[in-house]
Amino acid sequence: TINNIARFISTSISDNQVCARLCNDEFLIALIDDERCSRGQMIMDKIIAQADIHNEHEDSDHKIGFHQFSSQGRPGGEGSLERLINYTISVKNHTKSMYRKNEIANTKAIDDEMHLHQLVSHVLNENELTYHYQPIINVQDGSIYAYEALMRSEEDGLSPYKIIQSAKYLNRLDDIEKHTLLNVTKDIIDHIQLFGDAKVFINSLPSHQLTGESDRIFEERCKKLTGRLVIEFTEESELSDDELSRLKTKHSLLGNEIAVDDFGSGY
Repeated sequence: TINNIARFISTSISDNQVCARLCNDEFLIALIDDERCSRGQMIMDKIIAQADIHNEHEDSDHKIGFHQFSSQGRPGGEGSLERLINYTISVKNHTKSMYRKNEIANTKAIDDEMHLHQLVSHVLNENELTYHYQPIINVQDGSIYAYEALMRSEEDGLSPYKIIQSAKYLNRLDDIEKHTLLNVTKDIIDHIQLFGDAKVFINSLPSHQLTGESDRIFEERCKKLTGRLVIEFTEESELSDDELSRLKTKHSLLGNEIAVDDFGSGY
């Protein structure tokens, strides 16, 4: 069966397209520098047509079928190609699992969830997260003590909860952490007069810390905002005492305060 599938694929792709076998029954086809969105489906149509002919003439109870998913991207940054491949495989596997459990009756549910993951993936790829700044009022004199940065998206129906849950499914909580810390600190620096002397609370996922250039940029901005930031750690993150102690020390040296919040469970 695997040899037949390999033959179907090899006769359906051209020289500028790459095919790789990922595991026993899983294949990846990559279309390089291709602007034609329909070409991927054209290739699958050819493969499926050959499989149908094979199934018609094969005297066996075992028929060849396919679960597929395609995605597009322009890999450029570190790890971007790997994320694109992992995203495509994970959604394909999820679709396959949903199909086996619910068959055709749940086709709409599958489409809705696939659409959600595609939408969240786009938002994260393009850094389209925005933040609303909710004032925290001093009840004694009515002054603004601080602001809390609340994550939002301009996409209709895409709540913070859905973004967090989809990012968790896509293994992209690191991107949530990066965009949140960098976007909010940039907002504060760019509009420093509007924030006055108020502190700003920023939600953080302590098990998904910044690395490399993103961490360097964040630390530089913290130095400009000494005493202005309160980093809120989610209660549901699992960290050892040593890890938590290291994070507290790091933020203390950067001039940040630490608090605990329930990131992703309501806003």
